[in-house]
Amino acid sequence: MSVFDRADALAGWVNHFLLGLGVTQPKLDKVTGETGEAIDDLRNIAQLGYDEDEDQEELEMSLEEIIEYVRVAALAVPRHLYASAADGAGKSRNRLCTKNVNAMESVMSDISQQEYQRRRQALLAQMQPGSAALIFAAQEATRSADSEYPYRQSSDFWYFTGFNEPEAVLVLIKSDDTHNHSVLFNRVRDLTAEIWFGRRLGQDAAPEKLGVDRALAFSEINQQLYQLLNGLDVVYHAQGEYAYADEIVFAALDKLRKGSRQNLTAPATMTDWRPMVHEMRLFKSPEEIAVMRRAGEISALAHTRAMKKCRPGMFEYQLEGEIHHEFNRHGARYPSYNTIVGSGENGCILHYTENESEMRDGDLVLIDAGCEYKGYAGDITRTFPVNGKFTPAQREIYDIVLASLETSLRLFRPGTSIQEVTGEVVRIMIAGLVNLGILQGDVEQLIAENAHRPFFMHGLSHWLGLDVHDVGVYGQERSRVLEPGMVLTVEPGLYIAPDADVPEAYRGIGIRIEDDIVITETGNENLTASVVKKADDIEALMAAARQL
Repeated sequence: MSVFDRADALAGWVNHFLLGLGVTQPKLDKVTGETGEAIDDLRNIAQLGYDEDEDQEELEMSLEEIIEYVRVAALAVPRHLYASAADGAGKSRNRLCTKNVNAMESVMSDISQQEYQRRRQALLAQMQPGSAALIFAAQEATRSADSEYPYRQSSDFWYFTGFNEPEAVLVLIKSDDTHNHSVLFNRVRDLTAEIWFGRRLGQDAAPEKLGVDRALAFSEINQQLYQLLNGLDVVYHAQGEYAYADEIVFAALDKLRKGSRQNLTAPATMTDWRPMVHEMRLFKSPEEIAVMRRAGEISALAHTRAMKKCRPGMFEYQLEGEIHHEFNRHGARYPSYNTIVGSGENGCILHYTENESEMRDGDLVLIDAGCEYKGYAGDITRTFPVNGKFTPAQREIYDIVLASLETSLRLFRPGTSIQEVTGEVVRIMIAGLVNLGILQGDVEQLIAENAHRPFFMHGLSHWLGLDVHDVGVYGQERSRVLEPGMVLTVEPGLYIAPDADVPEAYRGIGIRIEDDIVITETGNENLTASVVKKADDIEALMAAARQL
């Protein structure tokens, strides 16, 4: 589209915008102050015209400035116009601002730009000379018809950019051991799209905001990517992750392979960057740990709120609402996974997310919930009595699980492994179940037979980070030796099926207790210790809340 066609389209759009304000012309004429001036400006733009003899480059620059002004004014005028009408006396204190409006929702990370640059350099250092790594953003996901799920960026793309827009690709190019550069493909600024769907970063702001060397329009990727890859030996690409990404990459390579007469040369090798990147992500930096510490704190506040608010007769989804409300209150917009609120027998379903049952007096409720804060996950589980008081049988099972957790927290440190600590937890569980008559036999023999499996059927721990089940190699049977900077969950549980062949008092009891820890030089730091977990403390907290 030529600059003249764009100018005509802009003028037409502004004219429709003014008509769509729903305010009569005489009333518009009476609007004063900055809002009135902006309306006059928009009227002039609606009559915009250019002489085709004018310099097109200068016109292009002028038009971009006008588009930026229209974008801001079109967002601000309705707000101020209707705010003044509602105020009666036009006393709105907000000022129409047409400067410094690019506070980007698309750049929302608490991680510094310097850290993102260090990560990119760390990946480049592992790449072969004459190579490029292509890291694609996640796609938007349709919820139903023309509505989408809230956008969630690819964790790998976020790890290197902190950039929260779709239709984006980070290209890291390593020419040799001393020369490399970064290119971002992202969406162009678009007046209409931004009015309807929100601001875009665009190409001009990307280098400063994200620390990349340059930015190109995503709409031009089929014309640009093959040129960036031309003459390189290796392309690093996560084949199979996104179908749209594969199509783009294969099209670029195909163009290079067919362009030998134009001196085009395709990379001879394609390899996956995920093993390198996921090993990097396994070790959290001090900045990451600070963000995860906050994610743990917010998640803990939500669990404390749930304990205080819980009453017999509530529905599980109402308690879920209390949890999400607390997340939102503290700046965490979304849970890091589907929240589990399982009361009674539902607590024996490991990933129960229906959350539809009424919570009954005398039952336990198991809550597995964590917030996502600045991209990083919290993951806590607490189990407590709906009425605030454990039954003797519930407390007996609970104390076995709690002892398993407390032992784990003492044992996890550099040099140990998840496998090693799990062995100690299994011993505690089997001994406890034998003591209650749920299992019969010699403890050592029962350990050898994995007799705990019907009651503890999941792993003790998983990595935690940008994903709730974060990336990184565990080693065979989770034997990898732990090192400082690794973050993991600790989540022992016992689940007695409603039809289990055990003493009746224990049937239908499901209990899990989970904390998040970071391995330190001398042991571990519990990121979620601020929510109570001893049975007496839970009962005291819930009793105090009922007195208010």
